[in-house]
Amino acid sequence: MATKSCERADSIYRKHSGSDFVLGRGTIYHNLGTIELRKGNYLSAIELYINAMRLFDTVKDTKILPRTLNNLSTLYSFLKDDKNRKNMHEHVMPWQRK
Repeated sequence: MATKSCERADSIYRKHSGSDFVLGRGTIYHNLGTIELRKGNYLSAIELYINAMRLFDTVKDTKILPRTLNNLSTLYSFLKDDKNRKNMHEHVMPWQRK
């Protein structure tokens, strides 16, 4: 049910432009990634979080992007992908210092 609601919201956000709508779409992808993470679908979660990360980057988000990067780092750790885990961790570090 949550997934269907997110997909409906995404279709609405896609019809509009502006940073608020891009941020909204990024949040949707982040939330879908969290759902997939909790279901144990790690590769699907990574794909969704990467989509969220790209959208957050376009609007210079500093609130949700660090959480997305942290979740990606955690997922890569679960998959024992140290190279990508370290890469995500390095991106999160500047926000952890603030």
